[in-house]
Amino acid sequence: MSPVDSEMIVMFVMGGGFCLLLAGAMLAYIRAARRGLVGISDDADLRGEIDRLMLARTALDQDHQSGRIGETDYAATCLDIDRRLLALSQQTPDTPNTPGTGDTGDTRPALRQSGRLAIGLLLALPVGAAVIYASLGRPDLADNPLVNRTAEIASRTQMITATKQDLAQNLANAQAATVASPDDVESWLTLAEAAAAVNDSATEIRALRTARQLTNDDPAVLSLLAEALSRAADGQVTVPARALINTVLATDPADPRALFLWGLSAFQDGSYADAISRWQTLLSISTPDAPWLPIVRRNIQQAAEAGDILLESENGPDADSLAAAADMSAQDRDAMILSMVEALRDRLRTTPDDTEGW
Repeated sequence: MSPVDSEMIVMFVMGGGFCLLLAGAMLAYIRAARRGLVGISDDADLRGEIDRLMLARTALDQDHQSGRIGETDYAATCLDIDRRLLALSQQTPDTPNTPGTGDTGDTRPALRQSGRLAIGLLLALPVGAAVIYASLGRPDLADNPLVNRTAEIASRTQMITATKQDLAQNLANAQAATVASPDDVESWLTLAEAAAAVNDSATEIRALRTARQLTNDDPAVLSLLAEALSRAADGQVTVPARALINTVLATDPADPRALFLWGLSAFQDGSYADAISRWQTLLSISTPDAPWLPIVRRNIQQAAEAGDILLESENGPDADSLAAAADMSAQDRDAMILSMVEALRDRLRTTPDDTEGW
């Protein structure tokens, strides 16, 4: 049981306890009042109303015990019925019982005593509720899950609001920078990044297309644009994105983003062996601390499961290969990657269905 559930139960139990105490006092008072009514009053309507309310109170208790009525409605209805009973009972005459009714002597002391008890408990109910609220709702008390959670939610909401405001301000600043310096590539790349942070795909793509024009199809910009187009399509590597990926890999076969999207496009086509090979190429050229390694490995595993392909250790690069690639010069690494990509393309052309060979 969670801390919140336990404290809510405590609150309901204590609130229900007050209701039961009030009900007991009211019943005692009503019985005394009814004894005073017998033989001394012909007000049948008053007696009938009291009987009706007492029956309603009994039915309410039964509904509560059977779970047909909730705690909040039960407490509110209890309070309403008991107040009405108290008001009706106070309309009884202050005269002694008539002899021969089965009760002897003056019932006024009992009525006054029961009435004082009922009124006292009637007042105690909201006071008790206030005490319960004070113990559960005061922010200065320690170890209070309800209060702590409320404060945490409020703090998180403020943080999210502040973050959204910061991101919106960053976007506005980036847009202003492109207006001030429309030929500055960095300004357009900054705008694309700021737009991506607020999921403004249209602005991001427009900024990257402008950067593409300014850089004469720089592979890094084309790779970013391919990713933005795919993200705008809910993760689907679209035909325009694939054309960009092919252009990037023809120029820079070591571009990690293009290699990742190249594998993703094969996966989305159901070519799981191709996806595995492409992602394994990405693993081969990545440094051991590359941040995308975990997700690439997971993708390879998912592709193997989807294609019912047995992964063998020799199909992927080992730690020594990764370390060796990391120690290569940029020129040597690019040459190695280019040869791997060309070999992969040749295999895809000659044996596209050889899943065992992959």
